[in-house]
Amino acid sequence: MLKDKHRVIEGLLGLQMICCMLEEITVSFVPSLRVIYFLPELIGALYILLMAHGFFRRGARLTLRGGSEGVLPALYAAWAVAAVAWGSFAPAEIVSRLRYIIFGAAAFYAARSYLTDRGGIRIINLMTAAQGVNLVLTVYQNFIMKLHPDFCNGIFGFVEYNNAAQGCFCVALSVLGLCCFISGTWGPARSFALIGMSCVICAVAEIKIYFVVFAVCAVAAVLLKRHSPAEKRRIALGAAVLAVLFVIAYNIIAVVLPNNLYTFFSLEGYLRYEGRTDYAGRLNTIPFVFENLFGSDPVRALFGVGTGSAADGYIYELGKTFSELGFVGVALLLAVPVGVLVSYLRSRAGGRTPEKLFTAVYAIAFIIAIVAWNCTFTRFAYLNFFFLGLCNVRLGADSGKRLRGRESV
Repeated sequence: MLKDKHRVIEGLLGLQMICCMLEEITVSFVPSLRVIYFLPELIGALYILLMAHGFFRRGARLTLRGGSEGVLPALYAAWAVAAVAWGSFAPAEIVSRLRYIIFGAAAFYAARSYLTDRGGIRIINLMTAAQGVNLVLTVYQNFIMKLHPDFCNGIFGFVEYNNAAQGCFCVALSVLGLCCFISGTWGPARSFALIGMSCVICAVAEIKIYFVVFAVCAVAAVLLKRHSPAEKRRIALGAAVLAVLFVIAYNIIAVVLPNNLYTFFSLEGYLRYEGRTDYAGRLNTIPFVFENLFGSDPVRALFGVGTGSAADGYIYELGKTFSELGFVGVALLLAVPVGVLVSYLRSRAGGRTPEKLFTAVYAIAFIIAIVAWNCTFTRFAYLNFFFLGLCNVRLGADSGKRLRGRESV
């Protein structure tokens, strides 16, 4: 019975990931189906109930699986719920905000505590196939539909600005491919196919920051792991292939939007690009919100103006969290990826699996995304937290034979 419940939770989690990958393109083609935007939450509610059933059945005894960092998203969610008390009490905005925060935390815990090797392999295989479809759709949207690159987001649709979701998805699969290649879990064909598709997708969609984030993550992946001679050879090969892929992507961007290439090679150029607005951008969020929303009042800045009161006024997640939840909220949010990274650093060398390396490196991308993208608590949230929680599975070819059921809490 216990194993059956684990399988149901795992199956629901996989179904939720499929919905998150396909809902945007479905609604782009058939706008009347917008109701499917609520399917991920419905699915999440079902596996939350199953997890809660185990919690209460065992006398409410909490077991921290995979380390105490497993509850850090719940702490952030609890602070967001508490912050409703000093907000503007706008029901629609409160629900809209808490919806992604609570279910994002649940997706993280479900992936971390209930996902088996076989389930993880199946979901990643589906994501690999989805990335192939993503590539075809992105190219089609740009060169056949003649859409602006901002709307060429493949499976993430073409009617809304979903560059952040597209870029973050590509970063996640690229980092996963790189970590599995370095460690020998995957061969070069699969790893570099994922990375190559992601490079082309982000070049066509003009998601320049993908290349910066992925480069940072690639360096981090090399630095975070102790390497055998075989792994060092794979790193050298990987560096050469990545250099070729980046050159190809650069030339694609030169065709798509040549006027924005200056941001790659000049700090002054990038600052000018970011300075197109005097509002809260990527580089000035904290001082802008502190001065203009909080009136430089440190007490207000500590707690924020309350959940559902200000997030819609800002583009990036740092501004949303800081405005509504204050410095406390920012600290709790950053504690989630930092906790994942610290957990990896504290683990013994033998326990540093390719999958744990991936989540540690993706934690760095997660932090950058908080500052530079709006994908932390959006419809992409469940994919985002799934990737961050993908540490207790083995994605090797023989890993699916070992079902590692976990007891519920």
